[in-house]
Amino acid sequence: MPVSVALKAHLAQSPSFLCEVWRMTARSGIVAAYAAHTRDLLFESVTYKAAPVEPTRSTRKVGLEADGAEISGVFDDIITEAGIVGGQWRMARIQKEIVNFTDLSMDSCWKQVGFVGETLIRNGTWSFEFQSLAELLSQQIGDLTSPIDRRRRLSELGIDIAAFTHAATVTAVTNRMEFTTGVVQTDDYFRYGLAVWLTGANAGLEMEIKDNTGALIELQLPMRSSIVIGDTLQLIRGYDGTRDSAKLLGAEVVYGMQAEPDLPGLRKVLTYPQV
Repeated sequence: MPVSVALKAHLAQSPSFLCEVWRMTARSGIVAAYAAHTRDLLFESVTYKAAPVEPTRSTRKVGLEADGAEISGVFDDIITEAGIVGGQWRMARIQKEIVNFTDLSMDSCWKQVGFVGETLIRNGTWSFEFQSLAELLSQQIGDLTSPIDRRRRLSELGIDIAAFTHAATVTAVTNRMEFTTGVVQTDDYFRYGLAVWLTGANAGLEMEIKDNTGALIELQLPMRSSIVIGDTLQLIRGYDGTRDSAKLLGAEVVYGMQAEPDLPGLRKVLTYPQV
């Protein structure tokens, strides 16, 4: 990026007054902006909060190899533990710049743009992996053959999922992974399905369902907060991608399967004639 004449002159001075500013924009439009400084900075009409947010490591590569970094900080009213667990900052856009905090009209230098990769929560702090846009060039394009449907959620099948969505209320709790509702279905009906919480401490979060035994629901992972009797949620039927499961959902799902269940597979290739 071009650097202003004034900032070039400042960079040539000793000492210089530089600091990093980070701006993260979630897909929902929420913006979290931080400055590695002792006071808030107003830069390009965005207020960057003074906070202990800093990169723990940073790499710059030549050519198309992806740059990388890791930024960490403490929770506040914008980046919350519930938001990270709920996927609010997944694939958020990150913009990192270096500015002269004594004169922000000089613009910035060393601008990096990327997106949030892996997220980590540890001891009241958060950590985001910064991945540059070049990382997108290394991603797989196209699908691999598979005996099961590559679409694993009902919302991806192009069908009306209202008939497979059940309003539920928690009637008994075992722990943060197991609970009972008033919705009674056959065993395995909700396997690989989704629990979407509407009220309670987990409101707004969702979690995949590992399995169900009648009205007993078991989640893949424990919820962030405790589940209590009276919490309401939506239980969405599961889909394991097999042809038998697709038949239960309708002919349009069977005909639209993104799978190759009739391919002989590697085991057939490796067989040899029996003498």
